[in-house]
Amino acid sequence: DGIRSRDLKYDGWWDDDAWREGWGSLYSVWASKDDATGLGFVDWAKCPPAADPAASNKRGGAARGRRKRLQVESFRAVVRAAATTLGLDPAGSKRRLTIVDFGCGTGNLLLPLAAQHPEADFVGLDLNPRSIDLLSARARDAGLANVAARVGLIEEYEGPCDLALALHVCGSGTDAVLLQAQARRAAFVVAPCCIGKLRDGGLKSVAGMKNAISTADGDGDGKRDDLDDELVVRPGGGMPPLTVIHPRSRWMRGEVQRPAYLDMAAAADWSGHAGVDAMEAFTGELGRLPRAAKAAVELDRGAAAAEAGYGVRMMKMLHPGAGLKNDVIVGFPRGADPLREHVFGPDASF
Repeated sequence: DGIRSRDLKYDGWWDDDAWREGWGSLYSVWASKDDATGLGFVDWAKCPPAADPAASNKRGGAARGRRKRLQVESFRAVVRAAATTLGLDPAGSKRRLTIVDFGCGTGNLLLPLAAQHPEADFVGLDLNPRSIDLLSARARDAGLANVAARVGLIEEYEGPCDLALALHVCGSGTDAVLLQAQARRAAFVVAPCCIGKLRDGGLKSVAGMKNAISTADGDGDGKRDDLDDELVVRPGGGMPPLTVIHPRSRWMRGEVQRPAYLDMAAAADWSGHAGVDAMEAFTGELGRLPRAAKAAVELDRGAAAAEAGYGVRMMKMLHPGAGLKNDVIVGFPRGADPLREHVFGPDASF
């Protein structure tokens, strides 16, 4: 079950030659930037203001609204490519897709996608009732009849899902989304966040981060073996429960012991706590270890999905300005890969 360089490919446009050479073979690459941008294009002038994150974003101001737009376009590129493939049943007739945005917040991702894809039904799920109320109000104001909003835990969602979305769902929540998709053989597009929340606490200094990486020899010290980060996903519908266990993949569990893995996850979240600017911390020399650690954690997630029978692509968001947490993991049940025409490299296979 070893991972071959062609199995999981990563698409990134970064300037760090050493980083690109070290991890580039893991990342899918768009056939052309024009192709990728075309798939993700959103005519924001025609988007209902209530569905536009730049028009309705009060927290974070205009800069955050623009960043959210760029994130939406990255997801749209995959959703648009997937809609035709996933929307065909064996007889060849169109059916309505159910697309679920797990941890949807107030709908900054879901609403513009729903406006672009009236042929699909969208479900927004979030634990915060206030966020769901705001999402419902925005959907009404935008005139979107294809949006449903629900309060609930990700791991307890029991409804239909053809395509699972998750934008910056923290910690094990992203893993719960992946298992919800896996239970239904649904496709998924996730951009993970807050990797360090896989464990309590975190590393607050560059020295602590470097020490955790340098001493992570795979044997562990046994001090945190009893940490319970297991999360049980109950998809309902007679489907058996699934448990989130870290490391996620058989491959990673064969390479790294749990304590070292959790240290690596904490290192991946380091972003300048020692008085260093977050952008400089993550993109400069100091960011090499966090970038490598985060890539390893995301690779573990991708490998787990591949082991479960998915074709997996690891990518970067289309636009450099989309934010620091710009890793995207895309998965389709093996044999149904609508990105094949647009992306270099085959999907994952073991």
